[in-house]
Amino acid sequence: MDNTLTESYGIPKVVFRLMAALMASILIGMAAPLAVYVPFTPVPFTLQLQLVFLFAALLGPNYAMVVVLSFLSQGFIGLPVFAGGKIGAVLSPSFGYLLGYLFAARFLGYAFQSGVQNSLKSFFYFSMANLIVYAFGVSYLQLFVGPTSAILYGFLPFVIPDILKNILLAKVVSPARRTYDMAL
Repeated sequence: MDNTLTESYGIPKVVFRLMAALMASILIGMAAPLAVYVPFTPVPFTLQLQLVFLFAALLGPNYAMVVVLSFLSQGFIGLPVFAGGKIGAVLSPSFGYLLGYLFAARFLGYAFQSGVQNSLKSFFYFSMANLIVYAFGVSYLQLFVGPTSAILYGFLPFVIPDILKNILLAKVVSPARRTYDMAL
């Protein structure tokens, strides 16, 4: 008897992974309405970044890029997949964060390719990926509000919430990877 989903249904692994990547990009877009805007920053609090992180850890570097590029493409063609269901993200102060998703996803895909099983190591990788996103996001945001305000409004308010989300994500990623790997 076949042990995996791909063997049971005769789906080539590459097709399964592409389908998973496209579904992941749709799920990230569906999280757009969950954005929380606060008056002191033009950048919303979202769960989209942590979903990008999770899917990058599950799918590896190449399919992580497919996820993020698909997600960004959905927004660029006018689908309301960016935080708050907004379109026109390239012109928004938060576009740099979206660009950072690409590089953070690639980094995480490589980092988790070795099969990280340790929650502390997972947390470290997620935190490093956050720094990548912050670097792109704050760099772009400063074009709108200046460098000091970009750090005050586009970095500092997000550090503690992102640490907490990354702790939770570090606890979830190993069981999620085992489940995903069993499907292959």
